[in-house]
Amino acid sequence: MPAAAPPILVLSPESPQGRLAGPALKQRLSELRRSGCRGVVVNLEDVRDVDLVAIGWLVEESRCFRRQAGRLVIVEMAEHLREQCARVGALSGLELFSSQEEALGALAGG
Repeated sequence: MPAAAPPILVLSPESPQGRLAGPALKQRLSELRRSGCRGVVVNLEDVRDVDLVAIGWLVEESRCFRRQAGRLVIVEMAEHLREQCARVGALSGLELFSSQEEALGALAGG
């Protein structure tokens, strides 16, 4: 039986060449949610480019967390990535914070 996840976790996805892509992110988020983690902060500080499929996964996992009374939030998303998400209508499905500290405070406060 896998160990239970902490209630709040900060995840800084590996991003080869600064690109966020691949099914590993979705798998990791799903595992965290299923293991009982109620809050995930995805730090995109080192991400310079995002695969639109990965954005879709973040939106979908965010919805799944909310359905289970949890939250998945994004921090340190570069402005050009926000614009890219806005063009495809994904911003409304994401909860964004400018800093990790701000996001952790929001998650801890409910």
